[in-house]
Amino acid sequence: MATGREGEGEGVLTPAMSKKRGTKRPAEVADLDQEDHLKPTPAKLHEREHVPESDSSNTQETSDKKAASLQGTGASSSESVNLQYCLVSEEAGIQPALANLHSASLQGTRASPSEPGKLQYCLVSEEAEIQPALAKLRQRSEEYPFLAVDCEGEWLSRRGKLSIVSVATHSHTYLFDIKALGAKVFDEGLKELLEDPGREKLMFDCREDSDCLWHLYKVRLAKVVDLQLLEFIRSGQTPSARTHINGYRKCLAKYVGDMNLTRIKDEGASLMGEGGTEWMKRPLKEKLLKYAALDVQGFFLLYDKLKSTLNRAGAKTRLQLGSQRYLDLFRGKLYRTYDRSELNSYLPRGVLDH
Repeated sequence: MATGREGEGEGVLTPAMSKKRGTKRPAEVADLDQEDHLKPTPAKLHEREHVPESDSSNTQETSDKKAASLQGTGASSSESVNLQYCLVSEEAGIQPALANLHSASLQGTRASPSEPGKLQYCLVSEEAEIQPALAKLRQRSEEYPFLAVDCEGEWLSRRGKLSIVSVATHSHTYLFDIKALGAKVFDEGLKELLEDPGREKLMFDCREDSDCLWHLYKVRLAKVVDLQLLEFIRSGQTPSARTHINGYRKCLAKYVGDMNLTRIKDEGASLMGEGGTEWMKRPLKEKLLKYAALDVQGFFLLYDKLKSTLNRAGAKTRLQLGSQRYLDLFRGKLYRTYDRSELNSYLPRGVLDH
């Protein structure tokens, strides 16, 4: 990670050691307990949904009931005797069925990552899917008004390539396929969402994400709450020239303690290739897509464990200022060096100064 100062050989990240996220955080080193050899998520993963069986006593079915039968409410896959479906045999049923299928494909319902096989998200790879996804992401709950944002790519930075932008609310997770959609997805509203100064965004080490989005797509991330900095504030350490910062996987293991979650990260990290080259291949492997989805969903879990830190005097202001400095640290440079002064595991000077 960038520190803005010369470091020693200890903690230096070489290109080959670059974060599995692609080149995002080519900065997180072995000193982070190989943690970022781990970062997880696949193509559109949708749980099968089933329609409640209709009452056999109803022999007369109105057109409204027919439409309702096309809604498709979820049922446990273990309830094999309740396998449900809808036979579309009349012209009037075609459009409601198609509309329901399109809606279901974009729901991106989120289940706890601790439930094996329940990780849910939606891969947005076609133009027609952009607006429905953005509409869901614009919704906010009173308890969780945040967005969670993360990027994946090859050597993620201004010199690399962006593959996936993962954006989630507490209820919905969408993976925007930038390779498939191109810059158009930002013009369609994703740029506005990421730049919205009125919507806080949970991220973890936003430096390379910010650099990549700004220099390649002119998207200026705003209003970030960086969880890496929040964890450091929680630790109570005093910033110095040799202060280590923890990586994402280590924080998940330490504070969330979910073995299934870390397993998904490890599996995805093992498939990324040097510098994250696998992120640019299509179709993306399912474990890589799960990795990407898990990261943003995990931000909510980690924030829940760390948020009490913000009750400390001055902690919230310190985090806000530090997160803004993190956003600007790389993207504000005219030139990047990609040397050990940037790519190491130490807290950059001045980021969390009062």
